[in-house]
Amino acid sequence: MSWDNPATDMPTQVKLLLKSVMLSEMS
Repeated sequence: MSWDNPATDMPTQVKLLLKSVMLSEMS
């Protein structure tokens, strides 16, 4: 993860991660 890249927005990354986890848990 490159911290100097504005595209790597931490809250967004966390949201995507949580969404992936929840989808995995459901299926």
